[in-house]
Amino acid sequence: MNQQGVIVNTGEEQFSLRLNNDYSFDNKKIKVGFNIAPSYHIDHNNRIATEDVNDIIEKVSEASPLISPYAPGGGYTYSAASPGQVANINPLAQLMETIDDYHTTRLLGNGYLNYNIWDGLTLKLNAGVDVEDVTHNNFVPSTITTNLIATGTSAYNNGYSYTSEAYLDYNKTIAHDHHIDIVAGYSIQKYTAESNNIAANTFASDAIPYLDQASVVTTGVSDATGYTMLSTIARIDYNYKEKYILQLSARDDGSSRFGTDNKYGFFPTASAGWVASDEDFLKDVKQISFLKLRASFGLTGNNFFSSNYPSISQIGSGTAYNYTFNNVLQQGEINSTLGNSQLRWERNKQLDIGLDISILNNRINFTYDYYRKLTDGLIQAMPVPYNSGFTSIVYNTGAIKFWGNEFTLNTTNLTGALKWTSNFNISFNRNLVTSLVSPGYIVRNNTISSDYDRTQVGHPLGMFYGFVFEGLYKDAADVANSPKETLATAAPGTIKFKDVNGDGVINNNDRTFIGNPNPKFEYGFTNNFTYKHFDLNITMSGTYGNQILNADKWAYLTNLDGARGGLLAAVADRWRSEADPGAGIYPRTETGTTSLGRDVESQWVENGSYLAVKNINLGYTLPLKGNTTLRNVRVFVSMDNIIFITKYSGLNPEVSLNGLNGYGEGIDENSYPIYRTASVGVSASFK
Repeated sequence: MNQQGVIVNTGEEQFSLRLNNDYSFDNKKIKVGFNIAPSYHIDHNNRIATEDVNDIIEKVSEASPLISPYAPGGGYTYSAASPGQVANINPLAQLMETIDDYHTTRLLGNGYLNYNIWDGLTLKLNAGVDVEDVTHNNFVPSTITTNLIATGTSAYNNGYSYTSEAYLDYNKTIAHDHHIDIVAGYSIQKYTAESNNIAANTFASDAIPYLDQASVVTTGVSDATGYTMLSTIARIDYNYKEKYILQLSARDDGSSRFGTDNKYGFFPTASAGWVASDEDFLKDVKQISFLKLRASFGLTGNNFFSSNYPSISQIGSGTAYNYTFNNVLQQGEINSTLGNSQLRWERNKQLDIGLDISILNNRINFTYDYYRKLTDGLIQAMPVPYNSGFTSIVYNTGAIKFWGNEFTLNTTNLTGALKWTSNFNISFNRNLVTSLVSPGYIVRNNTISSDYDRTQVGHPLGMFYGFVFEGLYKDAADVANSPKETLATAAPGTIKFKDVNGDGVINNNDRTFIGNPNPKFEYGFTNNFTYKHFDLNITMSGTYGNQILNADKWAYLTNLDGARGGLLAAVADRWRSEADPGAGIYPRTETGTTSLGRDVESQWVENGSYLAVKNINLGYTLPLKGNTTLRNVRVFVSMDNIIFITKYSGLNPEVSLNGLNGYGEGIDENSYPIYRTASVGVSASFK
């Protein structure tokens, strides 16, 4: 695989192989198998920071349009700024001259052995390994650094994990109608990693990017980490005539990440199902092909978070901890973190109720699911008194409720020479934060110019937070009679915010919730067509009712403080005078008045609803009658991200800073653009 990025001089290559083997012996009493998948992956400049504040995409949008990125005599200009603008280095030169390569060698392997002890009782053994070696080489030449000194980094990371499982599985049908499947077992998982990092600067020449050419070593560190899990697992499945279904299961999981008092968590679940269509009173209802009711309730646990050792008081060293002994400076070490021996698993308590129904000889299939989940014991850093010598301790505190309704409809629309099937799904998901550490909310940071969202008790996750935009001050009388921001000069034509708390002054206390990134509903629609040897698949998806905070547009592309060069054409319709107020959105240009344009406010919030044609795949299966070697050959052409229908003005309506986790969702801060992919291929299977 070789794929070049949308941004110049970025791309990735991968070489991979997969080999699967399955064997049976002694009349299938013993079954053995193993799978192995080695791969080698090269990232070239893919991990250069592009999408955040002060990263490449922002620098591109800020670059002056009056300066060519290319130098007259060849090469690149150093600066991308006109006088008075943000003093950015040429972002094109940064992309073209930086070397930032990651080489990843990975081996995935697993094997199993199933031994049928006697009729219905089977011993199952599984083992898997995951070995990964990553090398990172980075070199930034002096021509694109602020101090004109080249820097380089060489790093290595080795990660190794294995999983081992042993189960007894008893599967039996009793008296023809009673089917029982009992599983009990034990599993272990262990992960270890070692890493080192060396950084240096002041190279003899930009032409030789190796650390042995540097005269100053700035960093030399090594580290190791790891975690272990032990689990005991039991499950009982029972059904009577496949009409009444019951499942009971339980896990006892132990994780090294938690405190000595709470390493283990017990997580039971129960589910039941009733195939009502098998009852006598529905067998004569020919319109109903299948009807099933189901419900489940259970506990699950989470032990994946940023640190492997939050329950242990850790040791730190540094020059601030050094001391003298016998007039000789000695290296000192102290406790750098406060351990918590009571730290326990995050827990999810979830109730599910569902319905499956098929009608008209299974041509219409409908599924409905309702879920309600409470996540409690959220692992957070909780402030502690400063006289403890620490600022915080990792603790279980906080809870979030989730609930929703999900609908799926599968239909067979045409069954003749032209066949057409469809799948439509739609989900209505909600959430509410019910408990957090003091002060009851989580902020992105403490600056009003980039503190975009707030997760707060009594509100959904990741709500946008800022000032309420009320247009521009119309004239001197409007300025005199309206609340004003204390840190910026108010004048006719400057930005006007709402005095939310009514104290007559615009300040940080007037920030409030201004938008919601959570959609009212999400949906997907897939259609499959076949005609003779042709097949066509069209996949669409979208959201409705969510909003996007377009920080990229309003903080950089429409800001009239003169510090940025890449402005949208729309800002030409700015306020010029009381007689010529323009669109009433873009303020006047006057020293000391434009700082409010960089504060998060409601004007940044846009409609994020969209409908996307995600994929169209057209294939042709070759007729192979009488072929002694090939069973099937299909050629196809496929396109991804073909059409996006949206009112959002940014590059990507699916944007999220940190993934779909409630933190940073729906925030566009110099997002990477959507790219359209076209591909052709051939798939074949052999006899």
